[in-house]
Amino acid sequence: MIYKGNIPTSYAYYKELYESIKPIRGRPDCRPVNNRRETWKTIIEKDLGNGKKSYAMKFHNTECVEYFANGDITLRVGSWETPLTAEFIHMHSPFRCWKQYNKVWVKFVDSSENHKYGVSYPIHRELKLTYEGEWQVGASSGHMFKPVGNVPIIKRIVDRAKAKAAREPVKPFLEFAKSFLTMSDGWLMHETKKQVIGFNEENGFDWVRLSDMEKYEMMKGDPEGYLKLMINMLRNETPSRRYIAETKKVKHGSFEYDEHYYDEQHSYKRLHALAYRAVESSVDIYTVKEVALNSKAMTNIV
Repeated sequence: MIYKGNIPTSYAYYKELYESIKPIRGRPDCRPVNNRRETWKTIIEKDLGNGKKSYAMKFHNTECVEYFANGDITLRVGSWETPLTAEFIHMHSPFRCWKQYNKVWVKFVDSSENHKYGVSYPIHRELKLTYEGEWQVGASSGHMFKPVGNVPIIKRIVDRAKAKAAREPVKPFLEFAKSFLTMSDGWLMHETKKQVIGFNEENGFDWVRLSDMEKYEMMKGDPEGYLKLMINMLRNETPSRRYIAETKKVKHGSFEYDEHYYDEQHSYKRLHALAYRAVESSVDIYTVKEVALNSKAMTNIV
């Protein structure tokens, strides 16, 4: 048997488990594991022909872990790359499985990899693994698997040429913002915001919600609008320091409370990051390339 902790996870074990569970009356294909009421966690037997069978642990409508008599295993997430799917695979396979960076990952030992760390693969709907036998290094031992066929891992990365071309038009805006915040020591005063954004006693500031694309176009546009855009971009950011500049009474029905307005200190570094985020949301600055995997999950896998 193959073991992970105290959980036996082998073809023989799941064959025996299937045969030990009585199907729900009137539903011959429904054999819940653990709890008879949890009919979304079941085990099924599949006829492969020529007298061969496989056993699959099914979560809702996805056959998440399928065992074959020769030791091979197929893992599936279907279109449900969720933490619950990852947890189900983790519980019913020999592998560690988890959700990270918007992908479900599984870690196993490959014959070409270091047995101490193993290799982590994302499951793109389905991952077929061939059993390669046991490994042993000193007192440590385990089982080896490898993906069936060529399973390229494609990572989305920033194309430096594209990024440079997309960011070039916003340089004047960033130079203005850097100069302004340097001279004011990062402070945006309440009175300045009132004059630039617009303010009335009844409704407060005349804020306008801007999409990243609109911010990008404004950063490339008329310098007369730079200050207004900068204030708008920093509107919901947490300042490093702030002081109450104005307080007014606000009534809502029978309730009355004080609403405060602040002088705020912000960093240029944060504004720079917001500007680049707007660029990246508005312009395709990425390319893709095949990468080698390691023991850890990776970002931007497509």
